[in-house]
Amino acid sequence: PWVYGAGPWVYGAGSWVYGSGTWVYGAGPWVYGSGTSTGLARGSNGSGPWVYGAGPWVYGAGPWVYGAGPWVYGAGPWVYGAGSWVYGSGTWVYGAGPWVYGSVPQVYGSGTWVYGAGPWVYGAGPWVYGAGPWVYGAGPWVYGAEPWVYGSGRG
Repeated sequence: PWVYGAGPWVYGAGSWVYGSGTWVYGAGPWVYGSGTSTGLARGSNGSGPWVYGAGPWVYGAGPWVYGAGPWVYGAGPWVYGAGSWVYGSGTWVYGAGPWVYGSVPQVYGSGTWVYGAGPWVYGAGPWVYGAGPWVYGAGPWVYGAEPWVYGSGRG
């Protein structure tokens, strides 16, 4: 369900959306607008553009997000999902589950994801990493911008 759009993050179907400089959550208890929150409580660690709503998410100081559940954002630019995703500086790393991205540009994790050369990732599902940031399409796609395009197979 996650997608990254140009600039910061963007979440597609039914959940999170990150706009430039801020997080926005769609369905569910979260919503973070630019400098404001709606229907949520800002956590003690929610300073900055992030908000914490009722549920498992918490945003800590800095550019991270902590989910008291499977998600956690660690140092560096990405998110870590206990039993799911982990992003290390400059690369993706997947722990338990189907994902795995090494420091090298391509690694295929068992399950649905494929990492292609360069900064792309194809998820046989809703994920796709396009040129620059992420792009999500419905289904198993691709990002066409830049030299990459995913058809069927891998990105």
